[in-house]
Amino acid sequence: MKKIATLLLFMLVSLAAAAQEIKELRDTLREAVVTAEALKARPAGLTRVDLHQTRQMVTAMGESDVIKYIQTLPGISSGVEGTTSFYVRGGNLGNNVVTLDGVRLYGYGHLLGITTVFPSNIVDNVDFNVGGFDAESSNLLASHIKVSTKEGNFNSVEAEGSISNFIISGYASAPIIKEKLAITASARISPVNLEYNMFESLLEKNNAMFEDVEGSVYDLFAKVSYKPAKNHFISGSVFYSKDDFGYGDYDNGSFDNLGWNNFVANLQWKYSLLDDRLRISASASYNDYSSNQRQEKELEGVYNELIIKSLIKETTANVVADGVLTNNGLLTAKIGARYNGSEFNPGSSRVYGEESSMADINKTRNSLTTIFGQLRYGRDRWHLMAAARYNIFRGDKNGADYKVSKPEISVSGGLMITDWMKLEATYDRLEQFYHTLEGIPLGWSVDMIVPSNGKVEPENSSQIYAGLAFSFNNHTFSIGGYTKDLDNIIYFEKASEFFSSAASRWSDFIQTGKGTSYGIETLYEKRGERLNYKIAYTYSKTDRTFDGVNRGETFLAKYDRPHVLNVTGDYVFRRNERNEMGVNLQFTYQSGNMETVKSGTYIAHLPGWEYDIEVDWYSGKINNYRMPAYTRLDIGWWGTFYGKKLTHTVKAGIYNVFNRHNHFSLYYDNDERDWKQVYLFPIMPSLSYTISF
Repeated sequence: MKKIATLLLFMLVSLAAAAQEIKELRDTLREAVVTAEALKARPAGLTRVDLHQTRQMVTAMGESDVIKYIQTLPGISSGVEGTTSFYVRGGNLGNNVVTLDGVRLYGYGHLLGITTVFPSNIVDNVDFNVGGFDAESSNLLASHIKVSTKEGNFNSVEAEGSISNFIISGYASAPIIKEKLAITASARISPVNLEYNMFESLLEKNNAMFEDVEGSVYDLFAKVSYKPAKNHFISGSVFYSKDDFGYGDYDNGSFDNLGWNNFVANLQWKYSLLDDRLRISASASYNDYSSNQRQEKELEGVYNELIIKSLIKETTANVVADGVLTNNGLLTAKIGARYNGSEFNPGSSRVYGEESSMADINKTRNSLTTIFGQLRYGRDRWHLMAAARYNIFRGDKNGADYKVSKPEISVSGGLMITDWMKLEATYDRLEQFYHTLEGIPLGWSVDMIVPSNGKVEPENSSQIYAGLAFSFNNHTFSIGGYTKDLDNIIYFEKASEFFSSAASRWSDFIQTGKGTSYGIETLYEKRGERLNYKIAYTYSKTDRTFDGVNRGETFLAKYDRPHVLNVTGDYVFRRNERNEMGVNLQFTYQSGNMETVKSGTYIAHLPGWEYDIEVDWYSGKINNYRMPAYTRLDIGWWGTFYGKKLTHTVKAGIYNVFNRHNHFSLYYDNDERDWKQVYLFPIMPSLSYTISF
């Protein structure tokens, strides 16, 4: 882990700038006034992500990033600094689901989790759900990020290009047949490997961290959209992303490699009838995800190799019908079914010698069938939604058939007490059939995902939320509390040895147990034509209990952060026909996460030894030390300049203005006999240029 962190730090610090992709359109400015009608329509537990703000936010990579925006919302605890890892209301990292047009992305992080794999220029809208889940959301316990891509431009050509030190991207959409057929394409590539090698060549050989560094990071997206009639829509899309990193010294027979990739093919059909009172949709998709870790060593002339590889192949079919049941439109319904067939091969290994084949001892075939329904009734001052799901999961249990059936239910409601105050509440009873064995919690994509079986039963949770929301002209404020109970959650005992043969024997190192979490969430927002800001604060406590861990005693979860405060704001100081300019800032304060610090060594007398020796470390309790608090301030500037045909955008930002050394990991230095912290992100300037038409 220290090697990977150091390599990443060296690559990032050696670069002078990063991209901050933004496409500011004059006709997409947000609504300035929040009305009582908007408060009535606000669903509890659901946030429509403000894409305008995501494009303005300063990040370590400089890339516009949906998840970085989500990390500033109440109820969210981030993982390692600058990465896409996040924890929602006491859940684990693997309890969150990210879908792209309804297809789950198992590897949603680029560059060791520093940014997401889907580019912002293909995104049409993003919904973030943490409670009161709709009928289509399943196989999760904490949150659902629904990313919907653009349908395409059916009338004219539009294109965008962006260049920076970290990301080079291109996007285009054009009609093939006007108002009938359109195509959209996007590509991004990171030149970070070339930049690292260029910078390394300026150093003396003895100062170079690694003799050989390899890297390949890119993503591709293409979509064809067809409207055969006014009420018909058909689309087909393909998405591919790849991350591959290698470092070491070939001359001395040492090299390490890790990587992951996604391939998604998706076909969708939508049809509406009865004046849009009934809508039918169907989709079919194929999802291929893999991750690998590889170590090569030459010891005394003997070549040694260890490969740990995980594969998921998934085919999904889905059909949904939703419509209005009453003439007055107050009662709506949704019904549907989904079939998911999958093949998992987690932790397959190959040891010593390139000619041996990968072992398939962990390969399983599984299926998950879900039937779901939903009713929503809404009047002028109140609304109620109820969703139910029935899941049938089949898999392998030591070569035998494993079958389990699990129901789920979600309920949400809202009551307008006055024109400016609303009471809202949600309840969710959820089941999850896939489990994530977390290694280094970066939000990257080498965490191992395994299906339920006879030894690892489905995880489940019960969550209740209740709160109040207020609206005064341009100001909104909400406050609420939640409580969550989790059962059959996973604890991977060998997380610190994730890059070893222990990963191939993952089932031997699993503990299942319980968890609880409760918290208070507050959010204040002000929206205007020029000045916008929000303040989000969360107080929470999250713990875990496993019979075989910590002597069976309850302990705080690794990312239990009692206090989380996020302040974001932006101000447009110039706006006219020719250009727009603005500034933005983000401040975050979070309590430090928990770490397990070994208490000391013990002394033993071994037969035949003259003196007592220091044998080994012993630990006190799990997660027995809270790290220092995490604080960071980011500032940025953006300018958009409108020409007759082209629009130019320049973005500049400074991540971690005060150069605070927030910790990445903790380790013990045997030479100095002291605990030390590894820091990842110092002050990081960013700069990008985008041209569009």
